Amino acid sequence: MKIKNSGQYMTICLVLVCLNVPFQAFTQSTPRPGLQLELGMLHFSNASVLEATYDQLLLDLQGETPNQAGLAEAPCSSEPALDAFEDTFRFSSLRRAYRQAECAALQRGVDPSKIQQLIPDDILATFLTVDYTLMVDEEIYYIPELDRVYRISNRDLTALAAMQKGANPTLWSNVELIETGGTDCQAEFAVNTDYQSTTVGFTFTGEPVGGQGATFFWEFGDGETSLEKNPTHDFGSNGSYEVCLTVETKGDEYCYDRICKQVQVGGGGCQAFFIFNENGNPGELCFLDNSQFLGNVTSWNWNFGDGSASVQEQNPCHIFPCDKTFFVTLQIETSDGCSSAITQPVWVNSNSCCAKKAHHNGQAYYNNDQNKILWGQWHIQLPFLHRVHAKMINYKRKSNGNWKRDKTDMKLEVVGNVYTKGAAGCKCDHLIEANGYSLAFNKKTLVYSYKVGDSFKTKSTDPWLARYYVQDQLITSQLTPVICD
Repeated sequence: MKIKNSGQYMTICLVLVCLNVPFQAFTQSTPRPGLQLELGMLHFSNASVLEATYDQLLLDLQGETPNQAGLAEAPCSSEPALDAFEDTFRFSSLRRAYRQAECAALQRGVDPSKIQQLIPDDILATFLTVDYTLMVDEEIYYIPELDRVYRISNRDLTALAAMQKGANPTLWSNVELIETGGTDCQAEFAVNTDYQSTTVGFTFTGEPVGGQGATFFWEFGDGETSLEKNPTHDFGSNGSYEVCLTVETKGDEYCYDRICKQVQVGGGGCQAFFIFNENGNPGELCFLDNSQFLGNVTSWNWNFGDGSASVQEQNPCHIFPCDKTFFVTLQIETSDGCSSAITQPVWVNSNSCCAKKAHHNGQAYYNNDQNKILWGQWHIQLPFLHRVHAKMINYKRKSNGNWKRDKTDMKLEVVGNVYTKGAAGCKCDHLIEANGYSLAFNKKTLVYSYKVGDSFKTKSTDPWLARYYVQDQLITSQLTPVICD
């Protein structure tokens, strides 16, 4: 059933409550093929089992009425269906740990808005251990933040334990960082050498400009490393070395990037290099020749890897047909007969949409400031989960001035668009309307979660709107901006 007139919802709510619409909650007798507790983590046999379990729990949360789960509500609980799921596995989840910490903080008089919750999706937090892990098939996922997801193959608990203590994930070949929130840093560097010496200078040329708030980890390919921003390194002998730079930032949003290049040391000659940047036009990148050479370059030849004709300019701009990774080759020749070529991946992400997902959260008071809601709006993108997600939590001020979660009737409406790849396969021009509503009766928390089957993107010109109601009264309406890379 779809309801377009928000003024009708309370009447329909009352009808639904009176009819006592049944639902099938997760209980200890519910069979769960493909799901078990293993190595201290929930183990889903595949992504489909995880998504199906998520969908069932969402239905349980939306369908339960007070005390319908058949369990006495614990002092700090507000989602009996999720409590029942956790009890089935005797599983201490991240959600339960957060709720207990929140309850204790509220009892100490801490304002609800001051209590940090890193994973805003209660169902996802129910799947995670207190150390932010779960297993899908043979892979461990470590999710300390929604914008930072590590995939660890072969159930490597040693790598997991080291990373949780702060070890560099690049130390393991079976660890992959999955960027889910866009890229605010770029690992890029220039090479400075005269080719008559084994000492080479390296200059960071990526983002953030100047390296504010960033850490740098250089691997020179000869067993030596450096943590300097712009190091100088003596390789000791002529040859070709693979030099890698890892950049990491830990500001308001975590970012990680890594690049490797073959560097020719000593022996004279030339070496082709280039860097590139977006210029704001859809699909267009501009390239800067950053080659190192002895003598004068007499020719440049660019192959953009998209089937277009080659270009002989030194610093061209090129419009790519769609959003994806292309392998671009630059070949140079010098007046003394040296020839060199380099092929690098370039990322086009500006034809239609943004890589970064929308997220927004805050609080709103009502009832003469005696009540408040905490609200949040997120785009959640994980390898096994793609959702438009919104949430509201209701609080009441106690007589002593502290706060507690409080039951009430709530409604949450979402209006917005997301985009997936269309028929061309590379432009996000397939419109999906993530519009809908969610209702709660005499509950403390309300969630709206819209399932998108594929990885999706957003447009900076198309922000999405959420409206938050308590007792059929609009408390606040929030437009979520979309920030592009």
